[in-house]
Formats: sequence, C-alpha cells, structure tokens
Amino acid sequence: MAKLLAALIQIEDSPRCRIRLAAPTGKAAARLTESLGAALRKLPLTDAQKALIPTEASTLHRLLGAQPGSQRMRYHAGNPLHLDVLVVDEASMIDLPMMSRLIDALPAHGRVIFLGDRDQLASVEAGAVLGDICAWASSGYTAARAQELTRLTGSPVPAGEGAIAGALRDSLCLLQKSYRFGSHSGIGSLARAVNAGARAEVKATLRQPFDDIALHPLQHNRRVRSHARRGSAGL
Repeated sequence: MAKLLAALIQIEDSPRCRIRLAAPTGKAAARLTESLGAALRKLPLTDAQKALIPTEASTLHRLLGAQPGSQRMRYHAGNPLHLDVLVVDEASMIDLPMMSRLIDALPAHGRVIFLGDRDQLASVEAGAVLGDICAWASSGYTAARAQELTRLTGSPVPAGEGAIAGALRDSLCLLQKSYRFGSHSGIGSLARAVNAGARAEVKATLRQPFDDIALHPLQHNRRVRSHARRGSAGL
C-alpha cells in the first residue's frame, strides 16, 4: 500500500492530487492506518510528497457520510466525493449495495484502486463483487495492454483472446506469490486445493506428512475439547 501511494504521488507530481484511503470496517481501517504510518517513515519521498499521502483511513460508511436512521448518504452522484484517487483496502468485504453507493459517489475524473484477496474475508451481505471482478483475469489482457506491459517490464506478457470487457481486464493485477507461507508448505498446498474446489486434492494433501498441517479424525466430543485446549495452549 505504501509503495503504491508513493508511486501515485511521484506520477502525479502535483500538490492538487487528493488521495483518500478507506476500508469496509473500522478494524480494517485502523489496521491500514497503523501499517501505513510505519511504512511512511521509510519511503524515499520528500517532505512535500509525504504531506500528500493521507495518514488516516476511514470506513466506507464514514467516507460516504452515512446518516443515522437513514439509507441516504451525504455523498452521491449529485454531491460527489472531493478526491482524485480513492484506495480501498480489504475490498473483498464490500457487498453489492455498498459498492453501488461507492461508485455512484465518485467524481467523473476520480479513480479508484481496490486492494484485497478475493479468496478471503467475503462480504456479509449479498454480492462477492471483488471475486466477480477478478474472475475476468482468466481472460488475460488485451493485445494493446499486453504489448504495453511487455515494453514497460522487459518481460513477455501474453495477451488474451477477444476484446470483451477489455477495460476491466486491463485494470486487473493478480499477485501469484504468497508471502504468508512457502509455496511447498502444507498450508499453501491445502489453500490452493480448497480455492480450486478440488476435493480429491484436499484429501490427498491432508494425507501428506507436512509439518504445518495435520488431520485428526475425531470420534468423540471429549477429544474435540482436548484438541481445542492443546491448540489454544500452543501445543
């Protein structure tokens, strides 16, 4: 997040660039504020550039100006948000009604960047919006965007087929490497199998002698409680 904001500031290079940060919940917003504050001190930016980076994230309800006892928001199409760039973290938690209100409140020139893991922290209300958006990544980039990325990165980027939803596909970036656990760890293997809906692979993974996962078939509630106590004690 911090490096993304630094890149935005350096690209824009304008004191008029208004950036806002938001997250679906208060906990996520507080975590974002804390992590960004720590990272901001390490960024190779001038004091003037650092001053353009917001140091506090708000919830989406607060950002849109939710009114107690009402479904109306202070900011909407007729009264858009005062910003140039909006960055939303933990975007997988945004449900369909909130996403509709958020997009409706963006100014015509505004840009929004959604960050999140489509396989985690699903929305409570209806609509897995981020997951539906990211599903287009399997179609690949358009030929023009693939050529542009190849030129910018120096690495070949293959193009997908067709031009359906080209603008949406060209706006997606899915990270493939996880830093939470090793690529050959039990947790990593199990997570990939679960996300792919591969039941046979899940069962096969649980039978492997990994150090970080284990399957313990239980036949009695007393054993369940015993394992829970051992787990909470870190045993």
